[in-house]
Formats: sequence, structure tokens, C-alpha cells
Amino acid sequence: FQTVTWRTVSPRIMFAVLTRSQIAYAFIFAHGPTEAATPDTKRKWWELLDTTVREIKKKYPDAPLAILGDMNASRAAGSVVDEGLPTIQALEGAFTLTATADYVPTCTFCPDNGNNVEDTDSVWLDHIWMANVDASAVVSSDRTFVEAVVSTPGGMVPLSDHYGFTAVVTID
Repeated sequence: FQTVTWRTVSPRIMFAVLTRSQIAYAFIFAHGPTEAATPDTKRKWWELLDTTVREIKKKYPDAPLAILGDMNASRAAGSVVDEGLPTIQALEGAFTLTATADYVPTCTFCPDNGNNVEDTDSVWLDHIWMANVDASAVVSSDRTFVEAVVSTPGGMVPLSDHYGFTAVVTID
């Protein structure tokens, strides 16, 4: 892959466009506002994400597009509770979730994660969404966790208090 462009749009949104064999692939990395954010903060974040998606789709209309990240949004399923439903509804209206048909939603921000110091419900906040790719292209999907630590002046600390979400997508 070769990088065509990479841009930090805001502290919570960045994107990259890569090419391989003259085919463009677009990736947006996003960190949605929390439930505690003001309505104005949420609106501005959505406007910025929407503008970013439109810019990429205008320049690369047929490129497979993935939006990855902590959306701070979850739909209830099994032990997973609702959070940030307007975010989930907006994403569902424009993108396809990269989860296999048999994937059982599992929390990615969970009380059982030893790195999570908050008193929290089980919520599936970390997602991969896609456009210009058929849902049948998703080969596998799963919650994952790699214990990673980083050095800080106060010592070694966990890189994340979330489990990750991974998916394998086949694009012809």
C-alpha cells in the first residue's frame, strides 16, 4: 500500500487514503464524544465527521471506506446496554457494520477488563463501519485484547481500558 493522503481533522477525527494496484482505500479513525458531552459538542463532532466523509466520498466515490474507532455508542443486545443511540442510528443509516451475521455483540468497555477503573455497564463502544463494501465481504469479526503498556513519568500504564474489535474483510 502507498499513502496518498493523511490528515488530522481534529483531536478526535483523522483519515488516511491508501492505494494498492491503483485502487484507493479510505480509512477514518474517530473517537466520538461521550454521553456527558454537551449537545453543541456532539453536533460539532457529527458535522465534522459528516464533512470528512463527504470530502472523501467526493474525491474517491468508489473507494472502500472504513470508519474505525471508539464511537462512544452502543445498541443493546444480550448483556450490552444502549448508549449514544443517535450516533448508532446515524452510522446504521449510512454504513454497514463489519460484523459477521453470527457475531454476538460483546462489550468492548466492560467491568471485567482489569484496566477499566470506572464503574460501568457493559457497552460495545468500539466499532468498524464500512461503505462501498458489501456486508458479505466480512469474513470474520471478534472482540480482542492485547495488553499494551506505555511509559509515563508516573510509571507504566495500560494503553487502553477498552477491548478492541477486529474484522477481516475481503475486497476484490
